[in-house]
Amino acid sequence: MSINKLNLSSGSKLSESVFDTIDVNDTSLQEQIDTNTTNISALQNKIDDVSNPLTIVLTLDKSNIEIGSTINSVTLNWTCSKSVNSQTFEGSAIDSTLRTKTYNGIITSNKTFTLTATTNGGTTVTKTNVISFVNGIYVGKSTLNTYDSTLVNSLTKTLSENKNKNYTVTANSNEYIYLCYPKRLGVSNFVCNGFAGGFNLVETISYTNSSNFTEDYYIYKSTNINLGLTTFTVS
Repeated sequence: MSINKLNLSSGSKLSESVFDTIDVNDTSLQEQIDTNTTNISALQNKIDDVSNPLTIVLTLDKSNIEIGSTINSVTLNWTCSKSVNSQTFEGSAIDSTLRTKTYNGIITSNKTFTLTATTNGGTTVTKTNVISFVNGIYVGKSTLNTYDSTLVNSLTKTLSENKNKNYTVTANSNEYIYLCYPKRLGVSNFVCNGFAGGFNLVETISYTNSSNFTEDYYIYKSTNINLGLTTFTVS
């Protein structure tokens, strides 16, 4: 850029001979402007990271898998609360606009998946999710008094590592309420319809699940039959 001749009034204390023409290097000035613009933009991005931090919600199409099973792929989906500058999945770079990824490979045990995203302001956020291999917790009612796999399989299965929760079962005439789960989860205390107790540990069996995995199971049985609508808490 050139600034042509600077004209000074006759009454000025500066002499017109100071400058005839001011010549400024165009490239140097533009580089400084570009640098300042970049610095301002970077500062704005950092301020945005503080006022509007990045959040990531990462989900799997599979979560709890019956222990003994084999799976060959898992699809991950995620959302980002704002645009990101870069992403990595399992340590490898992926497109910053990608929001779904399928992992292909044989999986037979618990596996943690890791997604990392970096914002335009340089803040890195890491999110993980786990595919877990667990066994079943079985609950329900039955007229059976044989403590074996036939009884366990007649109950309702939930894949979980947590037995401690509230259960509701309706037991009709000649029906007992049963709770069966892996022995490794430990013994239980019961509160049944607001009163402590009401269940007995009647047997420990070797149980093979539908995925051909075998482990010891506790079988708990209600003390009484025909309890009707019953809510009990296990801890």
